[in-house]
Amino acid sequence: MEKSGLPAFFAALHQKLYLIFSEHTLFTLVRENQHFLPILTQETALLVKYMLW
Repeated sequence: MEKSGLPAFFAALHQKLYLIFSEHTLFTLVRENQHFLPILTQETALLVKYMLW
């Protein structure tokens, strides 16, 4: 591989790895923390209410 094509190759590889990691992380969080999400939502709502008052 010539030098000029190397940055583009790494950029494409980085983007692909980022997409895979993002999707995996999102699905993992949703699947493993379903019991935690309502608590997080409630805390966020309380925080917003407190900030607006």
